Amino acid sequence: AVRVIRISDFNNDKLLDDEIKKYPYSNVLDAYEIFENDILMCMTGGTVGKTCLFPKLSYRCFLNQRVALFRTEHLEINYLYYVLKSANILKIINDTKRSTNDNISMKIIGEFDIPFPPLEEQKRIVAKLDEIFAELDKIDEKQTRLATIQEKMEAKILKLAIQGKLVEQRSEEGTGEELFKIIQEEKQELIKQGKIKKEKRLPVIEENEVPFKIPLTWKWVRLSDICEIPITDGTHQTPTYSSKDEGVPFISSKDVTTKAINWNNIKYITKDLHKELYKRIAPQKNDILLAKNGTTGVAALVEDDRVFDIYVTLAVLRPIRNLIYPKFLLNVVNSPVCKGQFNEHLIGIGVPNLHLNVIKEVMIPLPPFEEQKRIVAKIEELLPLCRGNKI
Repeated sequence: AVRVIRISDFNNDKLLDDEIKKYPYSNVLDAYEIFENDILMCMTGGTVGKTCLFPKLSYRCFLNQRVALFRTEHLEINYLYYVLKSANILKIINDTKRSTNDNISMKIIGEFDIPFPPLEEQKRIVAKLDEIFAELDKIDEKQTRLATIQEKMEAKILKLAIQGKLVEQRSEEGTGEELFKIIQEEKQELIKQGKIKKEKRLPVIEENEVPFKIPLTWKWVRLSDICEIPITDGTHQTPTYSSKDEGVPFISSKDVTTKAINWNNIKYITKDLHKELYKRIAPQKNDILLAKNGTTGVAALVEDDRVFDIYVTLAVLRPIRNLIYPKFLLNVVNSPVCKGQFNEHLIGIGVPNLHLNVIKEVMIPLPPFEEQKRIVAKIEELLPLCRGNKI
């Protein structure tokens, strides 16, 4: 058996020996053997245009279809490699992709314009680019370390916040227990008025369940306990997409990965489908959207009154108005205490999934309403410092 390079092998930055599959040998393959310092380019699929400089391997390797090979005796190979990864070539590839559905042909590749300086100049260009990219790698490494530190600092702030250690407790603000009773009375009134449905009773929180101690004026509650409507998710049916001009915004878990709704790359659905979906769940300002598939456990706040619909990968948490401060709940859901509970109950292989029942039963600490607002104010004061921003 021999190894054969396929388009799927271009998923990594480098071709990895142990990930290149073996196939039965045939002498027909001899015409497609790859040698050290050949350059390979993916011609189709999600990685179309991705280029790899073939390394020195301890075994024979052969070329599969839809993988282009560059071999030259007239150019410094590293110079050609840099040219093929340049903005000019990438533009040609991207323009071609848009017109041929993620495919580039050998004809297009054969017509690439390659600048051809003298050999010694090619070597000097490669040396300078190697030097520049080495410095950029160092910068990337530092930025990665900094981002990790920032992430840990932000998590620490949120952890202190929900442990009741970020702001002082004030007796005149009441207790979480008192607030919880008011919330339950409010929900019962909404049920009587037919505005919400009565939910199945959630398990009582036992003392041995709670993750940590909280102030005496706080109370442990289930996430569903403090939501105005039953926690639910978006449509399960495959959406019918439309253009931006003719459609209605439609978002999924991919649009909340930064803990805020990213409206830049959203999809749009037909107005007929929107009318159907909006009857079931109409997201509104101050709702919290929680990713339950893919990048799970990440939440974002709906900050305005725009009309949109959501996919099944998002759950809607609607904090009961005037009793739960939306930004407080947002920070709690994005905190390590919720993330840990989510992670304990992920199901599925490959793409993780959070079940709605798990989300409903997640335990969160409940401080008095005014303290919730003071906690948020302190978080918003400290988080910019973690990111190096001026207040």
